Amino acid sequence: MEHKKKIACIALLCTLLITSCNKWKDHTEVVQQDLTQNLLQVISSNPELSKFREYVGTAGLDSVLQASKTLTVWAPTNTAIQAIDPATVADKAKLRAFILNHISNQLYFIRDVSTSVRILMLSGKYNNFSTIKFDEASLGATDRYVSNGVLHTINGMAAPLQNIWEFINATTAQYAQNAYVKSLDFNAFDPALAIIDSISVITGLPVYRPGTGIVQRNRFNDRVYDLKNEEKQYTYFVMPDANFVVEADSLKNYFSATTTTITDSLTRWNVVKDLAYETAYPTAFSFPQPLISKFGVSVPVNIAFVVDIKRMSNGFVYIMSKLDVPTGNKFLPITLEGETPTGYLQNDKTSFIHKRLRLNPVTGLNFNDIYIVGHGVTTFYSYYRTTELPSIKYQVYAKATNDFQTAAFTENLNAWNTSIGALQGTLPFVVPLFTVAGAYNEVNLGTITNTKYGTVEWRMTSVTTGPILLDYVRLVPVP
Repeated sequence: MEHKKKIACIALLCTLLITSCNKWKDHTEVVQQDLTQNLLQVISSNPELSKFREYVGTAGLDSVLQASKTLTVWAPTNTAIQAIDPATVADKAKLRAFILNHISNQLYFIRDVSTSVRILMLSGKYNNFSTIKFDEASLGATDRYVSNGVLHTINGMAAPLQNIWEFINATTAQYAQNAYVKSLDFNAFDPALAIIDSISVITGLPVYRPGTGIVQRNRFNDRVYDLKNEEKQYTYFVMPDANFVVEADSLKNYFSATTTTITDSLTRWNVVKDLAYETAYPTAFSFPQPLISKFGVSVPVNIAFVVDIKRMSNGFVYIMSKLDVPTGNKFLPITLEGETPTGYLQNDKTSFIHKRLRLNPVTGLNFNDIYIVGHGVTTFYSYYRTTELPSIKYQVYAKATNDFQTAAFTENLNAWNTSIGALQGTLPFVVPLFTVAGAYNEVNLGTITNTKYGTVEWRMTSVTTGPILLDYVRLVPVP
């Protein structure tokens, strides 16, 4: 009996090994292989690709497909390539870019693609490649492996397209929104591109040649999404000029600054920053409702107002007849965690500052807080810096539980606007004893209005030399 069991186990093991080997063979085996030909030869021998072959020659790219460098080619059939723009055929530079947009470095086989991938083409553009499509073209014959690469045929074309950033730059006269985004260009220094004249004998650092290493950047690309980047795909919404002005004007009260020029720039920025998304939505029915911007703003898009959808090399541009974002959606609650202050009134009191892990007996969950006692400094404070704070009213909530002494105590929350050097308000916080009902609930302290856009320090301040205790402060905007 034991002998039969051993034989059965050996047979099962052999079956598994054979199956695994077959699967590995399926994975690695190239269906069509001819290492006696290169890409140019195999394309030339296929009558269905004769027009593509002709255009390769016209563009002066024969040598590229004959070289030993490994490539992948997605070649349009004669039927597909009939749709090429005659202006492209007549312009050698455009034709060259067109052909190169069908060729990439490295080998890309169908068997290696499980999901759609972005592939860098010799044109400098990226195209999507999946098991059924290259860009928007369906695949024909695939995985023809030759001496210097692999050939796929496609039943369509992949003409090089503008990316979204190129579209923005090309339409600044047409759309005020894009003119504003373009106005955010600035020059920056890149030491990697600069010429080193010498090394400073004093600092030991390079001394760069004046005027070198200067590159153009854009604050929208830096802070929102880099719409020049073709490795990823995006969706970008464009408002009509009148709509853009109305949206920006609706925010003016909330971005009160020292000059109207600054206010105007801030309001426009706070419109455009929520109009780009790091996902490609090919149809109006493909994006969620509402969209949530990188900055957490809820943006409802009414598909009835979609005028046009433009396909770009790195995503889609939606031209809208109207796009309204409720003003209240623009301003989000802010939570300031007590245990992570920006700083203190003085930096020599660290021995009196304790960051604790505590248990909330009501919820059974742990929480962190800051506990400062014995510092001996009148109106000592820990502060929490908020930058780019709009000029808006905030409903202020705080949470702290007095679990270290039986005597009640009060601390004050001061809002100091550093941009104008002015106090925006003070709210007393009577910290509840842990023994009273609701001691672990947050407390509504009242409201504070920030009168000027900028940086505000929220200072949790001791009364005379008393203690400071804080789990968190929560600021809820009231537009």
